[in-house]
Parts: sequence; structure tokens; C-alpha cells
Amino acid sequence: MHDQLFDALRKDHKEVRDIFQKMLQTKQSSSREELVGKLHREIMPHMRAEERALYPSVREHCKTCKDDVLESMEEHHAARLMLNELQEMDADDERFHAKAAVLHEIVEHHLKEEENEIFKDIRKNMSKEEAGDILERFKKEKERVKGQLH
Repeated sequence: MHDQLFDALRKDHKEVRDIFQKMLQTKQSSSREELVGKLHREIMPHMRAEERALYPSVREHCKTCKDDVLESMEEHHAARLMLNELQEMDADDERFHAKAAVLHEIVEHHLKEEENEIFKDIRKNMSKEEAGDILERFKKEKERVKGQLH
């Protein structure tokens, strides 16, 4: 069950990375706007599901992981703020690419830490059954938030 949880998270991470790659390469404002919307629809449910299903369980089962979880929460907060700014910004603004690049750096740092640190913490401190429970809660919460975005 650990691997199924990690696969679900990595699948979302890959989708976010792919969106960033396209967004940072395009010069067309209509494509930029579309990609910012797509990023929002992909990343927001993922972050909320992690905050409500994954992180509380990690903190509960891994007392030494508190700092990793708190840092992850702050990275989500920073990403949310920058994504909101990017959504409000005109896609032709000369700062668009710079802001998107900084947001990408924040998110990429976060994804790498999650995949390299938090995944290890989960495997080390949680049973397969607990990982399965997290996966189910994660999926449900992600779908709930997706429904609110539409």
C-alpha cells in the first residue's frame, strides 16, 4: 500500500511538472492563461488533500517529522499566494515568466522534499494499512475539492 500511495502522489507531481514545463516554454498569452488555470485545477486539490489526509497522519505516526510537515505546509501557503498572483496577472505582463519560474522553483523544491523525505518517513513509520487509509482519504478529499473548483 505504501507504493500505491506514493504512485498516486507521484502521478499528481508529474502532472504539475508537465504543466510547469509547458507554461515556462510558451510565449502565447492565451496558452499561458489556460495553463495557469490548469495548474490551479491540478495543484489546489492535491495540496488540500495532502493537508487534510497526509500531513496529519505523518505527524501522528512520526513525532520527529513535525518540522518536515510544518515546512511543507508553509510551502503550500507560499505556492497558493504566488499562484493567486499569477492568476490575477495579465499573461502578457513582463513579470509573468519570472513569477511562474519562481513558483516553479518553490513547487519543485517541495516535490523533491516530499518524494525524498516524507515518503521515507511514511514507509518507516506507518504500516501498509495506515498508508492505505491515507490513500483513500487523500483520494476522497482531492475529489471533494475538485468538485468545489468547478
